[in-house]
Amino acid sequence: YRRWNTKADLVVDALNRAKCRPSVIDSDTGSLRDDLIETTCANFGLNDARTLDVLASVITALHRDKEFADAFHERFLPPRIAESRAVYERARERGEIPAAVDVDLISAVLPAIVTHRQFVLRLPVDTTPWDASLSWIVTGYTLAFGAYCCSAAA
Repeated sequence: YRRWNTKADLVVDALNRAKCRPSVIDSDTGSLRDDLIETTCANFGLNDARTLDVLASVITALHRDKEFADAFHERFLPPRIAESRAVYERARERGEIPAAVDVDLISAVLPAIVTHRQFVLRLPVDTTPWDASLSWIVTGYTLAFGAYCCSAAA
């Protein structure tokens, strides 16, 4: 315990080292849709029960403990955000999503769907909703948002 300056530092370090930590699997299948399926459905992906248990505890702590939230945002989130952005940036480079799409915004959509489904609706996170959700993200959202961005820029 002496190795860490604060309890928050200890917990964030433990999260970073945990096997069941929420993480983004770096996948490059050549297709955004397939990358998202592989990322979401892999061990310790967004539909893994152990990962969701950890995430449930983290969400509560983020809301109640500013010191933990600060450490989490400084040391836990950045590598995961970078991994997620990379998936969408590769899709952008392949022409699957328009250049005007806000990659930071679109990369938050799938985790938001998962956490809402699990924690708010209390529905199981299984493979059932993924196909429809991913199709919406890849086609509907990118087309609609891309059209909005492109028309707003004109």
